[in-house]
Amino acid sequence: MKARGFLVSVGPFYGGTWNDYISLPLNDVDYVFCQFYAKDLQTVDSVVSDITSAANDLGSWDKLIAGFNSNNRNPNPSISLQSVYQLKSSLKGTFTWSAEDSQSNSPPYCIEKNSANILNNNQQPGSCNW
Repeated sequence: MKARGFLVSVGPFYGGTWNDYISLPLNDVDYVFCQFYAKDLQTVDSVVSDITSAANDLGSWDKLIAGFNSNNRNPNPSISLQSVYQLKSSLKGTFTWSAEDSQSNSPPYCIEKNSANILNNNQQPGSCNW
């Protein structure tokens, strides 16, 4: 696929399906969209630790995109955004589980918008609720 100009990505649950994915030939993968909502992470330290461990497992931060849930699954939005802020110099990007859930956040798409502001504009995390 890469030879035809496509980006290739995978999306494992860190701590769940991770071992199945990490054994793939990741030289052919552009991005690893790692789902950090697979576990019940409830503190900034635990999220930062898991994300850092995943980057270490990959051997680099270059391919890692951190994924968060936008509807009633830990880590909550505040913890997710504080974690992004702590890792802003290393993270290449973030994603959320579902646009429909993100639309119903207060304010709508607050995890996505705040993450973009943190990573692109070095802003402090804003308020975000489910």
